[in-house]
Amino acid sequence: MTAPGTTTLNSVYPHAVVPLRDPGFPSASFQLLVPDRDLIVRYHLPASYPAVPPVVDATETGTHEAAFSKESAAAVLESVWAFNDPASESWLPDFVAALRSLYDDNSVEYDEDLNDLSRPEYIVDTADLSPEVTTAWATSRPLRDRRSTFIALARTGVASVPDADAALRALKADSHVAQAEHMAVAYRIRDSEGGIIEFFDNDGETAAGARLLHSLIAADAVNVVLAVPRWFGGILLGPVRFDHIHEVSQEALAKALQN
Repeated sequence: MTAPGTTTLNSVYPHAVVPLRDPGFPSASFQLLVPDRDLIVRYHLPASYPAVPPVVDATETGTHEAAFSKESAAAVLESVWAFNDPASESWLPDFVAALRSLYDDNSVEYDEDLNDLSRPEYIVDTADLSPEVTTAWATSRPLRDRRSTFIALARTGVASVPDADAALRALKADSHVAQAEHMAVAYRIRDSEGGIIEFFDNDGETAAGARLLHSLIAADAVNVVLAVPRWFGGILLGPVRFDHIHEVSQEALAKALQN
């Protein structure tokens, strides 16, 4: 199902909205990745839509958690809905614009006093990973920024959830991957009845796993596992870390899907 209102939005920001098949959310659920901002909103369309507005089910952000609770996003949607003609479906681009404005109004600089420069930088390259990892997974080039390193890994041909979990356990057993501060993961698996099982784990990197799942949905990738370890060197990067995660994950996913 295509989310109403996405034609205009996705023409400017491709794949900003993707359908969700997570059994933890209602049917006709969607995930909105607010463009150029550290914010994800999940919402669904009630059976009586458009007579009634969409319902916000969850939000994720790593920057302004107080400003972007589910309730605050719902309040933004309510105000936008009140000034739109539901039949025009212009509410979605307006909702995105309002969320971006609220995000900017709540922007704060990261406190450099929170950096831990005593923490040693962990230098790792793709070539350092074990042969068991590099033969089973498509890998990105390492992306380094201020003592953090990001490497993405994608694996296709994963036939079941137990297979996906086993692949991730084997990946985490690599001596270098085991040293990562976080490893966001996501997968999409087709079950025996033809349905799609979707899963993500942020592993402490707020909204990172959800963004990986967003990429898998946008690519219509099935039976694929995507992971991004981050080796943290003590300097907080702020929202730019999500750009890094996106960049390396797209590279690894593209390689995996070409094979």
